[in-house]
Amino acid sequence: MKILGGIPKSRFWVACSGGSDSMALVDLLLRYPKNRFGILHFNHGTECCGEAEDFVRDFCGEHGIELVVGRAGRTRRSGESCEEWWRDMRYAFLEAHADRPILMAHHLNDVAETWIMTSLHGRPRLIPYSNPRYRLIRPMLATPKADIEEWNRVHGVKWVLDRSNLDTSIPRNMVRHEIMSRALAVNPGFLTTLRKKVEAEYQAEREV
Repeated sequence: MKILGGIPKSRFWVACSGGSDSMALVDLLLRYPKNRFGILHFNHGTECCGEAEDFVRDFCGEHGIELVVGRAGRTRRSGESCEEWWRDMRYAFLEAHADRPILMAHHLNDVAETWIMTSLHGRPRLIPYSNPRYRLIRPMLATPKADIEEWNRVHGVKWVLDRSNLDTSIPRNMVRHEIMSRALAVNPGFLTTLRKKVEAEYQAEREV
């Protein structure tokens, strides 16, 4: 897997859902004993989240990894979508633990999905490598999903499927499962183009 920027030398957190992407990142980090990290897991309160939390708890217990679990701190407001509510509560949880850098497992396909969704609203943008407010770092942005899947296959990484990610009534899932394949059919080099943009933005950020 291609890692941008290296891994923090100080103690850090990994935001881990228990899904295939974040578990691939955790597996990679565990292969280098010098990495000192804990795991932040947010339980959104959906049908699948109990299973995911149990999985992450068992994994952390088995490997002696520090774990902090977060949950929604307020009820959903009138007119607020579930996606907005979950995002706001998740980021509030992350902000409360920004005493250390927080690694997230967003990858190149996530970049492509965000590019498509924001383009449809007239404001195309990339997922940034870092977010200083929350001390977020996204070292896997240049790694395609296929490489993560291959890593998990080769190394026997276990993970939990969040079945809500298959619900195409959710816009992000519709882009992932229906529009991405069509975009790649139109332009097979779409991911390569975005990877170059991600790497260029990362270099520009380093030079500031």
